[in-house]
Amino acid sequence: MHRSPAQTSWPGTSPSIPEPHAHGYDRYEPNGPLIDVTQLVNADASGGIISTTADLNRFFRALLGGELLAPAQLEQMQQTVPISEEFQRVMPDAGY
Repeated sequence: MHRSPAQTSWPGTSPSIPEPHAHGYDRYEPNGPLIDVTQLVNADASGGIISTTADLNRFFRALLGGELLAPAQLEQMQQTVPISEEFQRVMPDAGY
């Protein structure tokens, strides 16, 4: 487990998530027992980084505050792309 002093970590090949953390539960049959499904199975393709809300806030403050990218790159990152007319009916003025 690779952990920074700021509480963000990458679990490597470990399926465990460092405590404390929220747990997720699922039920696989009607009225069956709740099963803890919190384990992280495949962290590689998804990035697999586990972070705290405080670390995420610090990252986004730095990113949007211009500390991580050159001004032109930050401006390009914040440009949205229009979505289809069909989706506009559900979410007017939305973009991605």
